[in-house]
Amino acid sequence: MSFNYNKIKELSTEKQVPFNALAEKIGVSRAGFYRTIENKTLSVAVLEKIAEVLEEPITAFFELDTVDSEEIKRLNIEIELRDSKIHELNNRIQEFRTSINFYRREIKYLLNSLLDYINENITEATSIAQNSEHFYRTLMNIIILTRNTGLIETDKTKVVEKIMDDFYKQKRKE
Repeated sequence: MSFNYNKIKELSTEKQVPFNALAEKIGVSRAGFYRTIENKTLSVAVLEKIAEVLEEPITAFFELDTVDSEEIKRLNIEIELRDSKIHELNNRIQEFRTSINFYRREIKYLLNSLLDYINENITEATSIAQNSEHFYRTLMNIIILTRNTGLIETDKTKVVEKIMDDFYKQKRKE
């Protein structure tokens, strides 16, 4: 919405109120009134007085800004393209979530299987851990992973923690 200074002249002519008389009725000099209109520095108080003299609402001096129909079409196309891109990104996010959930289940299964195997073969696992620092580090990483992700119940890790403690005690003795 924008103010239309020409509306003052149009309405004063339509209401048969010459500019000189309008300036006098609102309490300003003719030269000051012309300068205000020409410089487009009309105050709200003066506008209210003009509206009162011309018996018009203040909104009569404003016009809705018109937008070119081509501009509207261009903006609608841009909105459609952005909506399409948003939809595409939402689909990709959902695909990533599905993949993450799948791999999370797989990791959980593998870790559970490994811990079950270690628990079932505790003697062999203890022997391997005592002779292989790499295996020890692998077990340590499993414990860290299970604690940080919550993928594995902590009961299953207790045996692995015992193996690690035994390994650490043995290394300290050496």
